[in-house]
Amino acid sequence: QISCISFPTHEEEFLRSTVGAAPYILVLGQDCAARYQLLNCLLGERLLPLGAEAGEACGGVQGIVCKRRKLCFTHGRQTRLSLALPGQYELVHQLAANRGRWDTVPREDLEIHEECEDPAHRLAELEITLHHPLLQETKVMVVPCPSVQPIEEALEDCTRNIIPVILYAINQDSLSSEQVAELRKVKEMLPFPICFVRIPASTLAASPESSHRAEKEREKSGLHKQLLSLGFLNNQTGHCSCGAPTQISTPGAKPQSMLGESFERLHRLLVPFARQVLQNQQVEAANLLNGLHCRCLDLFINQVRR
Repeated sequence: QISCISFPTHEEEFLRSTVGAAPYILVLGQDCAARYQLLNCLLGERLLPLGAEAGEACGGVQGIVCKRRKLCFTHGRQTRLSLALPGQYELVHQLAANRGRWDTVPREDLEIHEECEDPAHRLAELEITLHHPLLQETKVMVVPCPSVQPIEEALEDCTRNIIPVILYAINQDSLSSEQVAELRKVKEMLPFPICFVRIPASTLAASPESSHRAEKEREKSGLHKQLLSLGFLNNQTGHCSCGAPTQISTPGAKPQSMLGESFERLHRLLVPFARQVLQNQQVEAANLLNGLHCRCLDLFINQVRR
């Protein structure tokens, strides 16, 4: 009788991980250019360099391999950059951003230099503190290049005491086999829906006509079909090419992964997506508590009848 009014182990673990958990936006993507552009869109300013300012592409040119480190954005009254080991201590290191004024984070602060032999410096993440309203509600992490750190290690700290809102930036027509394998590892570690975001080829604002034309071209591409065939999306929900308010799932249902193809109106998809991810955790926790209450009442009623 006592066992029927206690939580099963898996329910207790879920409740412990949910109570006090904080939302955390995770920015993943096909390459650093896509991730950086999505981060800039989220914060509404060009904080991270794009195009030629960012240096070589992740694929590498003439043997050069991208070495951009993990980025963590947190809230603070003053803008500040520092290098720190995750969950440990800040490193004493002179950053280029601290030597003068800047609008975009200097490229050399984003990269791990080949001549650096200090293992702590190579593992450190760049912490960027900003006075931004979004960061008052959540932290934001941009994962590093796979050449710097495997995705499993990059997300290791994201499996405890957080509710992840996972965004995946796509700037190519399809996912490669390596990117698909990486996404499957993400789904194994974090069983949460993913909001796939199609990044435009140009960082310049598009006219309504060119935007409409681009949307039609994207719809003709095989990206949506590929995500469906891989099981990352389903047929009922998951595709929003116009950017208009879209019901992600029916009330009370588990939120589903989405593909947003209108970058100009991205916030109209991200806001309801994030809200449903967070509300779903509350609903599941409330259902577990309600189940325990019902079992307690049944026990009391049965004892009275005896």
